[in-house]
Amino acid sequence: MKTNLLQRLKKTNRNVYSIIIGLGILLYWRGLWGLLDLYLFPGNELISYSISIVVGLAILFFNDFRLREMEK
Repeated sequence: MKTNLLQRLKKTNRNVYSIIIGLGILLYWRGLWGLLDLYLFPGNELISYSISIVVGLAILFFNDFRLREMEK
């Protein structure tokens, strides 16, 4: 049975696999953050940060509400 490198790494060395996954997550967020800096009110940092905070909190709030509905 042939397995790919990441599957073998996941089974044999969990720490290295976790570091690779963590790096992937960090690079994803770095790219997203960079795009938001470029396109979401690029001339006004205060408004850009405020909008990001409000949208992020709204997503978290509505996501929690949805999860509570699914528990019932």
